[in-house]
Amino acid sequence: MIFNMLSAECMWHKLIAKIQNKATLVVLLGILGICTACQKEVQEVVHQKYDPELVPTISTDSIVMHISDSGRVKYKVVTPLMQMFDRAKDPHWLYPKGVYLEQYDNSFKVNATVVADSAWNYTSRHVWRLKGKVVIKNTNGSVFKSEEFFWDQNLGKIYTDKFITITAPGRNLKGYGLDATQDFSAFQIRRPVGDMLFNAKQM
Repeated sequence: MIFNMLSAECMWHKLIAKIQNKATLVVLLGILGICTACQKEVQEVVHQKYDPELVPTISTDSIVMHISDSGRVKYKVVTPLMQMFDRAKDPHWLYPKGVYLEQYDNSFKVNATVVADSAWNYTSRHVWRLKGKVVIKNTNGSVFKSEEFFWDQNLGKIYTDKFITITAPGRNLKGYGLDATQDFSAFQIRRPVGDMLFNAKQM
């Protein structure tokens, strides 16, 4: 009788051990499955192709910087976000959330200010593209508004082929297209509604 009880108890312990082993096996298989899925996910992320046209090499926010030329500070740039695409085919710095620019003369006085909804600075070509609601003001009190401007620093020229409005002391001008010196000391509307040609110093 005692032998039968011991035998039954032994079988009971073996059964419990088998159940525990099966439960452990299930848990281990579950963990292994999760790890395998994680490994596949990591491998998929790692294998994603890097596109230098879409992914910036550097992205930073709350920027205030001064740009020098020949040892003199020429410009001040203020922006909430700047992204550098230095490895793109046409390397550029992007300001997707807007930009504020100040342009200085040799005496460090402000020649003009620029506000734009977005901007691109093509660093290898030294050309700025200003887009959105663009407002440029010069020291003579003239205000230039358009949806897009290009600023060629090599030529010292600002231009656009878009519709433009100019508010100056005593007169308002409208037209399509503009060519101006980068300090706006002289400018010309390509297809004006009003005066054909004028000099900002006379206004």
